[in-house]
Amino acid sequence: MKAKNFAMHRSGRITSLELVRGLSALVVMLGHLRSALLPDFGDLISPTVLTKIFYFVSGMGHQAVMVFFVLSGYFVGGAVLRQAGGFYVLDYVVARLSRLWVVLLPALLLTWALDTALLSFWPHVLDAAHIESWRCIPHDGLLQHGWVVFIGNAMFLQTVSVPIFGSNGPLWSLAYEAWYYLLFPLIWHGVVRSARWTHKLLFLIVSAAVLSAMTQEMRWLFIAWVMGAAVHGVPGRWHCFGRWTCGTLSLVWMLVMLSLARLDKVPSLFPFAHDLLLAAAVSMWCLHVRFAETLAWPDWLRAPTHRLSDMSFSLYLIHMPIIFVGVGALIPSGKMSLNASGWVTFAALSLGIVATSWLFWWMFERHAPEVRKLLMQGLLRLMERLALKAAREPQKGA
Repeated sequence: MKAKNFAMHRSGRITSLELVRGLSALVVMLGHLRSALLPDFGDLISPTVLTKIFYFVSGMGHQAVMVFFVLSGYFVGGAVLRQAGGFYVLDYVVARLSRLWVVLLPALLLTWALDTALLSFWPHVLDAAHIESWRCIPHDGLLQHGWVVFIGNAMFLQTVSVPIFGSNGPLWSLAYEAWYYLLFPLIWHGVVRSARWTHKLLFLIVSAAVLSAMTQEMRWLFIAWVMGAAVHGVPGRWHCFGRWTCGTLSLVWMLVMLSLARLDKVPSLFPFAHDLLLAAAVSMWCLHVRFAETLAWPDWLRAPTHRLSDMSFSLYLIHMPIIFVGVGALIPSGKMSLNASGWVTFAALSLGIVATSWLFWWMFERHAPEVRKLLMQGLLRLMERLALKAAREPQKGA
């Protein structure tokens, strides 16, 4: 078996990309938990090298989200680009909505339940002292749980026209992705690939309307998402001057940009330069992996990597309200000290959140393909009935 086949295995999945996606979700969760549970780095006295590394890596939450955007563009945008022979709007919409809603709707309900417990038993979490110290809860200490906010978040309008639902701050990036799912096919199939100028003009107007409704940050970070999709636009004959040399350079560049962005050392050449330059580095690494993945992943490592990647969406979407309740129940005031007790508590909560996310994936996310199939069957049956009804109307009139 060739090395590339080891990387992709029978499922066609590239394990390196799966690993990065899973680790990105894990870094976001660990960063939020560390911020809520353990002291800030500036408050530490003579931290060890390992402690410095832990704080550095767990502080890459924002950079991890940028990696998410590039990978989302790679997987979703790449699928749009590959549908050159025909883009089926209904199939695309059902696929995207079923993939998102099968996790989002239960996550919103879980957020409401956990926030209700938080406000009932541990309201001190929202007091001024915690707001100043945690830096990861609403600035005004108020959680929004109204039906309008719930429906707005279910329709991906958070940060656009409604606030984020409850304590689930990471929902901001889900709205960004959903709007990118809408905008990219409009531009690619409606404007770029459409044969008629009237269609091009119509889709151009619609695309401009979507862009105008988005926030400035959403518009700029759309470029990062497109970078991931653009990897699939590179011809298959593309190759570097050496497989291992190119792979090493792209990996080093990505790690350097991650570090510079984490340290806020990227020059502000243009708006959101630190995010977009990082996205460019990640997309170049994705380009190398797509054509020249050479790592032979053993089964014992590939299986848990794919499982972590599979549950990464669930982990990302439910970890924040769990952290609030867990920390609220364990810490009456302030934070834990960075001692053996603090590390054990951090490790236990981390494992508990991962286990809960796996259970959430098992209950909901893994059924996304089945939900998609059922929705498509239902919609097709409905369309058939409407078509038959429309065909009978002229006969009745005659």
